[in-house]
Amino acid sequence: MLRSAEDLQGLPVRQHEHVPACAPEFLSVSAGLQFSIAGRRHSALGFGCSRRAERARHSALWETYERLLMVAELSGSLGRPVQGHDKDGTPTATRAFEHVVARPWHDTYRPGQDATGLAVHTTASAAQRAAERELLERALLAAIWYGSAPLHSEVTEHPCVTTGRLRTYSFPCRLGFFCLAAWHDPHSQIFVTGSAVRDSLHDAIEHALGEAVMVFDGVWQGKTPRYSTQASRDRYASLRGDLHAARAEHVESRLTAQGDDAGAPSDAYGDSLAFYRLIDWEGVCLVRAVADRRETTSTIRARNWGLPPDPFT
Repeated sequence: MLRSAEDLQGLPVRQHEHVPACAPEFLSVSAGLQFSIAGRRHSALGFGCSRRAERARHSALWETYERLLMVAELSGSLGRPVQGHDKDGTPTATRAFEHVVARPWHDTYRPGQDATGLAVHTTASAAQRAAERELLERALLAAIWYGSAPLHSEVTEHPCVTTGRLRTYSFPCRLGFFCLAAWHDPHSQIFVTGSAVRDSLHDAIEHALGEAVMVFDGVWQGKTPRYSTQASRDRYASLRGDLHAARAEHVESRLTAQGDDAGAPSDAYGDSLAFYRLIDWEGVCLVRAVADRRETTSTIRARNWGLPPDPFT
């Protein structure tokens, strides 16, 4: 039973590292741990990719911690009331644990009704900000793909890959900077993206690049990730194939606008935003951010847009 940061960080997490042949400046790291709860075997997996080796290892390790804590807490916290609070610390609604953390395989999961962000960090304030960034990132991705007006962005070429073309599109947002990395390789018929919201432009670009490299490397090698829903598995499978050119053209049309005609990015994710501290130990805090709003990525995708389906996994 985990009860402290020391317990968590003392676990024997295994890591595997490799340098992607398609982007040799980067290090890709996978981390994992198998464990048992009530006689049932579980796995927690995390991934990281960066030009900085320590950042890649850190990302993979803490993503493993996040997924481990989610599974471990779900096994012993059903029915536990969790008090929410807004950004100013004012208490909001209390929810049962399983309604705050519901995943697609839970009976309480409500697809399309809640937009949620989950983050683990060493402090509550950092975890809360990271969870909110995840919500904002998803809202911006939906605005980019399904919005009506083109968006102004700074476009940068990144000649650090051995095949295809890798570009980043970035702009300021309410929590710092947003960046979308898009890697298109017509020869392999692959189009993938990576995205991030970070405090600094440099960090947003580097994180988005690392994510795009990690996804491209997996698709290029024919790897199959462990997604929990069939929709996510199908979307990942579609990253290689007939949709590559249409998706690349759509991103170009949405994010290369210049001048006064370009629309401002819409980054609203609802007026009602609540944070739930699921774990609050000294040195480790797990926070779920929930935004109740009428439309989420799930409901937006369900409408007939006459566009290529988005590639966001």
